[in-house]
Amino acid sequence: MLSFVVNSIDPAKFAAVSASIARSVRGATHEVVGIHDARSMCDGYARGLARSAGDPVVFCHDDLEILCTDLPARLDRHLARFDVFGPVGTRKLVSMNWADAGAEYLYGAMSGPDPGGRLATGYFGGATREVDGIVALEGVFIVASRAAALAVGWDDATFDDWHGYDTDFSFRAHLAGWRVGVVLDLPIVHQSAGRRGAGYERSRERFAAKHAGRLASDRSGVNLITYVPMADHDAIRAFFDGGDLAAWHRESRLRIDRARTSPGVRRPATLMGGGWDPSRASAGRIDRRADPPTRNGACPCGSGRRYKECHGAAAGGRGPG
Repeated sequence: MLSFVVNSIDPAKFAAVSASIARSVRGATHEVVGIHDARSMCDGYARGLARSAGDPVVFCHDDLEILCTDLPARLDRHLARFDVFGPVGTRKLVSMNWADAGAEYLYGAMSGPDPGGRLATGYFGGATREVDGIVALEGVFIVASRAAALAVGWDDATFDDWHGYDTDFSFRAHLAGWRVGVVLDLPIVHQSAGRRGAGYERSRERFAAKHAGRLASDRSGVNLITYVPMADHDAIRAFFDGGDLAAWHRESRLRIDRARTSPGVRRPATLMGGGWDPSRASAGRIDRRADPPTRNGACPCGSGRRYKECHGAAAGGRGPG
């Protein structure tokens, strides 16, 4: 059985996400454990995990829609490689904000409104459907084997509001040796970009104190998202099921390289949206799945260097996921 744990104080949102989950599993045995009085994300997720019975367990927000109808098969496939995974994450962590290290370390994709309110897929990176070497995940949709979820747990004592829960859980999973990854075949529409409440800075300080000595110290300061316009939900499905990820990975890295070398580029500490550049790629192009480059093959960024000497070096010498 597949378990979903959802914190929600909005009956309409909970009903909508429950219906979307039912469509995504298409008759497979599953449960949706709703926590409607959570004191914090960790509190709700901890109680939901205790009430659940399935394996794996999906911890997700209540304001999303899942656009596939074979979700159990997709999750089973990824569980052969990962113990904990999600649609977006980073290979380097410098703070509670999973994106702070810089865009070149970010992988995955998530659909929803772009900064202008238009439907788009925010593409962070990744040339193939599975990306390993991930150290922390964004929290909209986190999948964990039951063994990993129970072993790692949710720290509701330290993170007693609505921030830091996702980075702390996934980073501790990584530190404990569980296999953490990003997958790029989950067509999910997230309706909101999230908000920073009053407790954000307090949670950030607590995270830094808890993980002192384990975080990386340097950040690139180049924080961009490549937004791929989407005409409708069918376009999102097509992107996640057959889009040319290698081309979009190359586009995202070229944008990062241009930003890094531009005179006077701002170096913000938090994630910024970057507009889509129609001169660099075609939003309507949906091609076959790309094969991953080898470490000795050409880097997808188009630099002409071997992957291990270019973006592979930035990834710690690992092949792309």
